Amino acid sequence: MTNTYRPSPQPRTARPLHKPAWRRLPVVLGTLASGAVILVGATTILLPDDASRPERDNAVAGIDTTTAVPAPSAITDITWNEVAGVSLPFSRTHGPRLTRDSTAGGYSRSTTGAALAAVQVLVRTSAAAGPRIYAPVLATQVTGADLPAMRLAVNDEYQRLRAQAGVADGEPVPTGGGAQVLGYVVRGIDLHEGTATLDVVLTSPDLSPSARSVAFRVEMRWQNDDWRIVAPANGDWGTTAMTLGAVPDGLVGYGG
Repeated sequence: MTNTYRPSPQPRTARPLHKPAWRRLPVVLGTLASGAVILVGATTILLPDDASRPERDNAVAGIDTTTAVPAPSAITDITWNEVAGVSLPFSRTHGPRLTRDSTAGGYSRSTTGAALAAVQVLVRTSAAAGPRIYAPVLATQVTGADLPAMRLAVNDEYQRLRAQAGVADGEPVPTGGGAQVLGYVVRGIDLHEGTATLDVVLTSPDLSPSARSVAFRVEMRWQNDDWRIVAPANGDWGTTAMTLGAVPDGLVGYGG
């Protein structure tokens, strides 16, 4: 296996969806209920009534439904443990090998290590996870110019969600469960330079048959001997989110 993958040449056209005519049904990551609004961290993604059409999904997402890069095989030593209401993959070989203060670090400098870091940090930076989880993760495992905005946005969203749910400050917000990690797609990786771009794909039995999954584009950097997630634009995972009408080609399951 070479150390460099090239991303698909197709330009990325994903964008947050904001039109008042679209349905609004608040959902927290961990639920992904059928279709209108998904909250991830401080993200609000508005899904239009016609967003379930597969041909539209792939066009909006900028996802090339052919295999854009060579995909590794599923990880063979995976175990699954629940974090913030979502079952996450852990590997003795590729990480996370260090778990403390609600963070999970110590990933291998490999495609597999990057894929594990991407899903772990994505879920742990959900506002619903609560500040005992998301605060140390943001402090140690996220980087980039939009990190300050992300801290503020996730904190604000947490306060709103906990007030609605009636939970004490600092406690996680119950989500009802249901979100499942489906896998990941490698869009580009250069292990020599220490950069990676992956789509983490989540699904739920509550999603409609025509909107089968949601993908989050995750940019990564190798810093201080570990993978760090680059904070999304404006600190908002919604700027990277895409609904998919079908399982994308090139999807790799985490195994286990």
